[in-house]
Amino acid sequence: MRKNLSVFVLVLWIACSLCGFFCDLSNVYATDSSTTIDETYIIRVAVYNGSGAGRDTLLAQVKMYEWMGCAVTTITGQDILDGCLDNFDLLSYPGGHYPAYWEIGQEGKRKIRDFVHSGGGYLGICAGAWWACDYMVWMDDPNYPPPEYHVEGNESNLDFFPGVARGPIEEITPFGTGKMTGITFVNRTHPITNSIPEHLTVLYWGGPHLLPYDGANVSVLATFDVTGTPAIVALEYGKGRVFLCSPHGEIEEDSDRDGMPLSFYIKEDFTDPESDWPLFLEAVKWLTLRSTLSRMEELTDLYRDSGVQELTSKISDLEDEMQRQSESVNAKLEALEAQIQSIQGALEDELDNLSNSVMSLEEENTELGEQLSYVQETQMQERATPSNTPYIISGISLGISIVALILCFLRTRD
Repeated sequence: MRKNLSVFVLVLWIACSLCGFFCDLSNVYATDSSTTIDETYIIRVAVYNGSGAGRDTLLAQVKMYEWMGCAVTTITGQDILDGCLDNFDLLSYPGGHYPAYWEIGQEGKRKIRDFVHSGGGYLGICAGAWWACDYMVWMDDPNYPPPEYHVEGNESNLDFFPGVARGPIEEITPFGTGKMTGITFVNRTHPITNSIPEHLTVLYWGGPHLLPYDGANVSVLATFDVTGTPAIVALEYGKGRVFLCSPHGEIEEDSDRDGMPLSFYIKEDFTDPESDWPLFLEAVKWLTLRSTLSRMEELTDLYRDSGVQELTSKISDLEDEMQRQSESVNAKLEALEAQIQSIQGALEDELDNLSNSVMSLEEENTELGEQLSYVQETQMQERATPSNTPYIISGISLGISIVALILCFLRTRD
């Protein structure tokens, strides 16, 4: 009974936990782009702030992730080498000077790739997208990247994207300048884009065409209107996910909520009434789904283990209390049974006494019956035998009469 009760309570607790878990999950990954990420499961974002990171795009990314409700931390290349990525769900690389990202070397590259392969997310904008590609061509220069880049096992790029990053795209604007340009979302069924308008206007500043190899398992989400080439892509990498965006959607040209005033040089000549942040919100949800689920499972296991211990303790206390109450009830029942037995004994003694009294009365009744029978027989005998009493009385009366006559005679003679 004790074991069955424990199992029942545990199953009930797990069922309630799972129910709550899936309810919360539906809030975290709602498709409504106007909502931020549920605080119940805060997504932990690491934004690269090491060598080569652009100050403006870095600040805009931090502000954007804060707007989403994420817990944002800026990290350096040394932090990556020290193993900090284990504490995050998403690694975000901003625009900047991409070759400087190589500072972490092969060891840092391995740590980033292992992080994503194990379920983490990677988001790269402009230079962050350049760096994530398998191969790159800069301004059609065959000597760039450096010759050592082509040595097997010595490539510094992250190699997430199975394709070529080629740029900058001078059909949009010459290198070193920026311009607002249109993009069209050609994949409307992907979870990132199914709630996003078909067309957006974004800031372009030196990003690449993202050209996947033939047959590569890559989702091309959006293309540049000017060239028709891929501008935004998404892909799976092991258990993790990757989102690469060539243009600078993190910059809010008509708002200062990205941390940069409207007078900032990047914004002086640009206008864009629409925000691109909802796109990145959907991207972050998609990128961190697996990581967050994994973390939630770990938390569930932790809570379950601690909860089981707590429940086991409570069940043990409850069973002890039930045992004490049972013992108390049993003692009372035993006392009651003793009282009942005592009463039963007294009743049996009283019944014996009554039985003896009845037997005594029956004996007396028998004796009285015998006496009554004797009297009745005697009376009957007396009635049946003639009586001499009348004759005796008559003789006595006659004698008295004769004596009286004699006395009278004697008195008369005198």
